[in-house]
Amino acid sequence: MDIEDRKEDSVSVEYSPNRPDFCSEAGIARSLVGQLGIETGLPKYEFLQGPIRIDVKGPEIRSVRPYVFSLHASLQVSDEVIKQVIVMQEDLHNGLGRHRAKVAIGIHNAEMVKPPIKYLATNDRSYSFVPLGSSEKMTIEQILENTEQGKKYGGFLSGGLFPLLIDSSGNTLSMPPVINGELTRLKPGVRAIFIDVTATEKRAGETTIAIIASMLSDIGAKVESVSVKNEDGSIRITPDMMPETMRFDLNLTNEILGLELGYGEAKFALENSRLELMSQDQARIPKFRSDIMHPIDLVEEVELGYGVSKLKPLQTKSHLTGSLTEKTKRLRNLIDVLVGLSLTQIESLSLTSRRELALDQEEGLRVEDPKSQSYEFLRNQVLPSLLGVLGQSTHEEYPQRIFEQLPIFRKSASVETQVLEEEHVAVAIADSMANYTQARSALDAFLRLALGTNDEVVVSPAFDSEGILADGRTASISIAKGKTRAQIGKIGEVSPQVLHQLGLEVPVAAFELNLDPLLNE
Repeated sequence: MDIEDRKEDSVSVEYSPNRPDFCSEAGIARSLVGQLGIETGLPKYEFLQGPIRIDVKGPEIRSVRPYVFSLHASLQVSDEVIKQVIVMQEDLHNGLGRHRAKVAIGIHNAEMVKPPIKYLATNDRSYSFVPLGSSEKMTIEQILENTEQGKKYGGFLSGGLFPLLIDSSGNTLSMPPVINGELTRLKPGVRAIFIDVTATEKRAGETTIAIIASMLSDIGAKVESVSVKNEDGSIRITPDMMPETMRFDLNLTNEILGLELGYGEAKFALENSRLELMSQDQARIPKFRSDIMHPIDLVEEVELGYGVSKLKPLQTKSHLTGSLTEKTKRLRNLIDVLVGLSLTQIESLSLTSRRELALDQEEGLRVEDPKSQSYEFLRNQVLPSLLGVLGQSTHEEYPQRIFEQLPIFRKSASVETQVLEEEHVAVAIADSMANYTQARSALDAFLRLALGTNDEVVVSPAFDSEGILADGRTASISIAKGKTRAQIGKIGEVSPQVLHQLGLEVPVAAFELNLDPLLNE
């Protein structure tokens, strides 16, 4: 964690979003006592089963938020407890919960809850209850249209089904992920808390309720589990605090860290990180550590438990010095030329989303098991990236003259890997006066300065198969070397349909080039 500020009796820290268990002071303390050697090894949580039961009713709920998790905790609720719980709730909503789209948390005064509780979905927009912050009943329709929470989170329920948690007295506890009921508002002096977690993804819900349960237990609450009776009659006990197991690779650990640790030393280091090594190759991980997904993550935990300050940099034994390849030097020179033409460089990743890739209407290379929909495909063009930037910069002054250089990837049977990698550059000019002539002027200047040879540049009318450039305002770009001619790109004006799709109200002229023929001369 980064220390942001230090005062006499407090320290402000910033934690990484991949450690959601650091969303409370108790979670940070739990890790800290391990690093300091005060309390090491796997934290153990065993909760008695309480009297509360949730009954899942009807198949409709499966299509909205199919998973529900819960707990009951007895403790004296103070202003400080409420503050900690609310901060934890918001952090989990924004991180693991993806702003409530994936996970939503409801915190209630358990003294007002009469079990058993029904979890169901309704399509009746006239159904009413008193929402949090109100003194009168409101229909679902009114909540969605007139409350801040309804306007902000109601879009997650666009399918017309609305999840509800209703106790045996008919009181509505919550309409996740939008709003709780006023009846169970948490106040100082309350002696028990009931928490519900609804989710669209099982693992995210399990992690969230485990984080909450461990936090409450660590601050002294008596946590009790809740039974969830599924529609098929099966019973699930929540929270499930059973540790998970993962393969531990000692050789990989030593190779990555440059150490020669034995089994006992690795075990000691993992225990300092509040994990457990059961055997030579099996580690146990707490349920709330959702960030540990791969054996390399265990290497990092060994590093932290061993002590980063104890790692000593090793001097390389090679007498050779590194240098840029000739291709890289030429590439940098080409970029300098574009900067010299008063173009602004942007930088993005070679990974992109399905939405942006759809601009070029071509099947892309998808990453196996992507961790984010924003980085799901390898780029096969640069121009869609530039147009995406222009679409997000409509509030900025014009003209906007930008370029980007990065590798693109195509399927190809002509190479061993079946994936062809090429260095591309694209230029886009957005302005009320932008047209083909402006793009052609920038292209001619770039090629004249970049080539530095007598190679002939041939620009011929063409059709843009991807549909980005307008028909009749598009041309292909080729380099003629003697009797041979190699096509290296395309140039033209962006079609009105694409401009409308991106929300652009000014014309855009652009070109994209494959730089490999220029770099390999």
